[in-house]
This record gives sequence, structure tokens and C-alpha cells, in this order.
Amino acid sequence: MCLRPFLNYCERNGIHTPDAFTRSHWLNFLQEIRQYPLSAWTIRNYARLVRQFLNWCVQEGLLERSPVRPDDLPRKPDPQPQPLTLQQVRRLLEHLNGTHWIDKRNYALALTLLDVGLRRGEVLQMTIADAYSGVIRVKAKGNRLHTVFLAHKTQLAIRRYLRSFTRETGQVLQDNEPLWRARNGEPLGASGVRRLFSKASQALGERVYPHRLRASCATMRLLTSGSPEMVRECLGHIDNESLKHYARLAQEDRARLIRETSPLNLLDGRSRRE
Repeated sequence: MCLRPFLNYCERNGIHTPDAFTRSHWLNFLQEIRQYPLSAWTIRNYARLVRQFLNWCVQEGLLERSPVRPDDLPRKPDPQPQPLTLQQVRRLLEHLNGTHWIDKRNYALALTLLDVGLRRGEVLQMTIADAYSGVIRVKAKGNRLHTVFLAHKTQLAIRRYLRSFTRETGQVLQDNEPLWRARNGEPLGASGVRRLFSKASQALGERVYPHRLRASCATMRLLTSGSPEMVRECLGHIDNESLKHYARLAQEDRARLIRETSPLNLLDGRSRRE
């Protein structure tokens, strides 16, 4: 329960009604949760949920005024994207590739996430019609309409998955039906995607999940000279602020590739052979 830290604080301090919770209590509570060994996002969410609860108390007449001010919440932490390296991506795709329709689905799903950088909830909105048109329109954060375009290789992988699915299950899907299917033939859900990548992570010894493929999509596009504006449009960001973190990682990866392909490496190799 996300309100548990708040309830524990109130119990320790003898606070039994909402109107007994003062601004001083709120500031002390904020200071306390900042000491927890938790991520910055988790601490911010704890504070945000308490603010929502206190606002609800005001709406219900249990509290005259909330002690929380608009700028009290811990600031949003900077994104810390963790893109996969090219070698890690290849290992993932090789691991997922197989002959059963589930394997073909897993391969096509990972390729789609890497290709267009959709979030998990967005990729699950895809329909059969999207697979054949190559144009995907989904509702992104803030209920905004977001459009991305599949590469030819991704479309082929999805079509192979669908042919295999129909052949092995006998189920023919219509254009308006969800694209991704669970083992029982029903639409794939978020928990199914989690299990898919959890198993892949265990097999590879490397934690892999949809947002890492989203980060990989961004950094690889920047690494191959994609413009920030084009990458922003692909990911569905409102502005370029978030891209600066991907750009930094892309630059670091470019520097690594330059070092690894230095002619001096060849000289070192020759020297060892001689």
C-alpha cells in the first residue's frame, strides 16, 4: 500500500484525523521519506499520493485546506536511460528467434520496440491493420495521438508471426483486433510482456525490458546521425529536453566505437602475432 509510510508517520506522531495533520507534519514527513533507501521516483510518488489523499480530504470536507503547496513535491529525477549495446541487442534477437508462433511473436515484438521506441502500453494498442499498413497510431502520454512508421524488416517479422499464428492455432484475426496474442490466443497483456522479457533476462544474464529497447532506439538513431527533431518525433516527446540524456549516451557510444576501431588496435594485434 503506497500510503503505508504516511499512515505509519501519523500513527507514530499521534495524528488520528486529517485536520490534525499540519504543514509542519508534512515537511517532517517529506524529510523522513527522503532518507528511505528508495529510488527518487518512488519517493516522489509517495509524496504525490499523500498530496492526492489530502486534496481528497479537502473535497470531502474532512480538511479545510491542504498543508501541501504546489512546489513541495520532490522534483522529478533526471531520466537515466539504459540502452542496450549493439551486441546485447543481437544476443536478445537471436535468443528470441525460433520456429513456434510464440517465438516469432516474441522476436517481432522486440523488433518493433527497438524499431519505433514505443512504450509497453503503446505497443499493446497495435492492431492487425497496423501490421499490414506499417503506420501505427496510438494514444501516448497525456492522451496525445502518436504516429510511428515501421521499417520493412519489422513488417516482415510481424507478418511471419501472424502467418505462423494462423497456421498453428487456426484463428484468423480481423483488421481491428489486437495484434499481439497470448499463448491462449487472447490479446497479450502487460503481464505477458513482463513475463516474456523476464524469461529473456534470465537466459541472457542481462536485465531487458521494453523501456531499455526504447532507449536503444533513441541512442542508435542518434548514433546513426538521426536528427534530434526526428528522434523526438519518433519517441513522441513534446520537446527535446529528454533527448539530451539519450544524446549524451549516444556520444559516449560513438567515442567507444571510435576507440575500438582505431588502427592502433591492428598494430597491437600484429605485434602480438610477431
